[in-house]
Amino acid sequence: MKCKKGYKLKDGKCVKTNPRSKNNKTNSNTLWIIVTIFGILIIAGIVFYGGKAGWFRSLTVVEDTDLINYLNLPETISTTCSLSISPNSIWVGDRTTGTIVDGKNKLCHVYVLQDGDWLSAYQGYTDSNGVLTDTRTMNLPGDYIFRAICDLNEDNRVDTGDCLTNQAELTVIPRPDEGICTETDGGNVITVPGITTFDGMGYMDVCVATDSRVVHEYWCEGDTLQEGNFMCPTGSTCFQTRSGAYCLAPHIWNVGDVVSSESGSGTMPESGGVGFEFHDLMDFEVVLGGERRLGAKIYTNWNYVDPDMCFGMVQQEGMEWMFTDSDSVEWHVVDLFPQAHSVDLCPLNWDGTNLWFLDFWKTQNILGCDITYNWDVEIYVCE
Repeated sequence: MKCKKGYKLKDGKCVKTNPRSKNNKTNSNTLWIIVTIFGILIIAGIVFYGGKAGWFRSLTVVEDTDLINYLNLPETISTTCSLSISPNSIWVGDRTTGTIVDGKNKLCHVYVLQDGDWLSAYQGYTDSNGVLTDTRTMNLPGDYIFRAICDLNEDNRVDTGDCLTNQAELTVIPRPDEGICTETDGGNVITVPGITTFDGMGYMDVCVATDSRVVHEYWCEGDTLQEGNFMCPTGSTCFQTRSGAYCLAPHIWNVGDVVSSESGSGTMPESGGVGFEFHDLMDFEVVLGGERRLGAKIYTNWNYVDPDMCFGMVQQEGMEWMFTDSDSVEWHVVDLFPQAHSVDLCPLNWDGTNLWFLDFWKTQNILGCDITYNWDVEIYVCE
């Protein structure tokens, strides 16, 4: 007696060789689908930007404090590696290209800063010409900062001893529905800077080049775009900002008036540095003009988290502070021991373009020697 395929002879009867063969096949296929989907998710986490919030929900948040402090270092002139993004301002759904330049066949790891956290975004190798490029379609809006670390010592990994590139910024602008008109300033309001978006194009309010008292305004009437020139109120002038132009009312500034105040504090581990940019000065380019000069009152202090880990060593752990205006370094001090500073710098140079900076970092990197710091900068009309 012979049995058909899938059956065998047992006790004179043909029985299935595996009564669960059909179910097993189904389970096997199901497992393959799950594994395949999981694999796709993993690949998506590498190929497409993701993370803890929205767009970046699939990426890993960097938790290594040494690496975080390294990525937070102030902008410096790189010795070998660089990072660029072009174009660096796109609509949602458009493509942009990131380019890393370093030595040939170098491993580079790209990180992105979002909501105060650095996220690990991508890694790859430069080609024989020392170039690594990657083009992406960006599908969610936001402002992002990218930075890369390239394998300087060629040990096939990246760490804080490798080459840190410059920061590269990317802005992804929401794309409105076709035929829809939207505004950022609430309409035809000449005293508020604004951008009007129509059919996917942005129209920024601008100052008329031939007359500093006239603003060219864009606004919506229903779902149609309107534009026109408007004279500023008596005594006001048109002031151009990165968010549009508007009529700026005159303001009488007196010596001693505070223009901007910023402060910060934190703990700095075994290595690191911090830099702060004073963006609030942008609005005072026209207001102050040549009639008033700005100054800065700087207060700093720091101390050891655990003095027993830092005192009594040949090389003391310390802090280096530096304040720069639009022209040059105006204050620079190195503390070998904890101390406080109170500095009044007047006058300083504000050229309306180059930002002011407060930078500070540790002078030595001693294992286990963490420090705490506090700073406050008050920018005021000093003369």
